[in-house]
Amino acid sequence: MNQERHEMHRVQKFNAGAEEWECHECGRHFIILLEPNFQKVILEKGNENVIHFGGCAELSLGFTQDSEDAGAEEIDEASLEPVQRWLNTIDFESLWK
Repeated sequence: MNQERHEMHRVQKFNAGAEEWECHECGRHFIILLEPNFQKVILEKGNENVIHFGGCAELSLGFTQDSEDAGAEEIDEASLEPVQRWLNTIDFESLWK
């Protein structure tokens, strides 16, 4: 219960429904896609010894470090540029209806 906690902040929301989140304290940085299946790409691990949490009007995040990174993949941020451009071109809302 006394473990250090850092607040995550949403940096941007892509047209495709993906969201970019960042911790201003340790630099943790990732992109998540909630629908149709939750996916997360770790851009920067940051401090892996703290609990990260955050939220906005549409979403609340709260993870312990162990469960947060299960199956997550760390990749170079520059390699995501094509993915970010692609995410902004897809109209997921109409696809999911």
